[in-house]
Amino acid sequence: MMDLGDAMKQFEAELERAGVSSPRANVEWIACATLGLSRAELSLKAAERGFTPEPGQLEEIRARVHRRAAREPLQYILESTSFCGIEIKVAPGVLIPRPETELLAEAGWKFLQKRQEPTALDFCSGSGCISLSLALYAPESRIWGVELSIEALRIAWTNATRYELDGRIRTMEGDCPTAAREGAPFDLVISNPPYIPSAEIERLEPEVSLHEPSVALDGGPDGLRFYRLLAKEAPELLKPDGVLMAEFGDGQFPQIEEIFRTAGWERIRAEKDYSGKERFFVASQPK
Repeated sequence: MMDLGDAMKQFEAELERAGVSSPRANVEWIACATLGLSRAELSLKAAERGFTPEPGQLEEIRARVHRRAAREPLQYILESTSFCGIEIKVAPGVLIPRPETELLAEAGWKFLQKRQEPTALDFCSGSGCISLSLALYAPESRIWGVELSIEALRIAWTNATRYELDGRIRTMEGDCPTAAREGAPFDLVISNPPYIPSAEIERLEPEVSLHEPSVALDGGPDGLRFYRLLAKEAPELLKPDGVLMAEFGDGQFPQIEEIFRTAGWERIRAEKDYSGKERFFVASQPK
């Protein structure tokens, strides 16, 4: 049986042939998760000639590498990702949290930290990553998470119970903000809704187009379906001094701003992500 170092070289070559970016790093993450090693420990073991994992472990690494070669996202394979310093369980059927969304979540919890016993609605809550970060970093808050996908709701509830936040986070099924009407009024409505135009989804990277749930990606023909819902329904859910925060796609803000101004919202501004692109907006409750 080949040793770990040789096996990792073989696995790296397989991922490189499949067009996976950073193939070495992918193999290392898979091997670390399977063997229970840090990346430093793995490096030492891989350099040790003759070190061979248990047969079952090597086969598990190989099976996971095959899944990655089929362009299944690494986060699904490892069933975990990091968001705002929190380990989040993910699985097929739930959108994988993106680093850019951390900025939206941070803006949300900083707003809630200034309020007394605040409440928030996380619309299109997915894995519950935003809800978790709000609850953990604004510890006096209570959060309602609304999500259409039953699979995602199960994952969100698992994440909430893992951090013993099931008493402060309530999850419910729905495809519109007013599904949480009984929890209103909220200090904050926050959302990372689907915003990719329907026709563009098949042109995305295979990890996204073939594996992530279309219900979490598809924002309708122009990608703006959920912003129209938010512009229309959020006012009746917010306190008079409440705010709405939502993520959006590249170049969408001018259209979103028009949607909200037409609906009577007066104060709306865009915030930028790590790369300097406009990525989410903050809107004040219409007068």
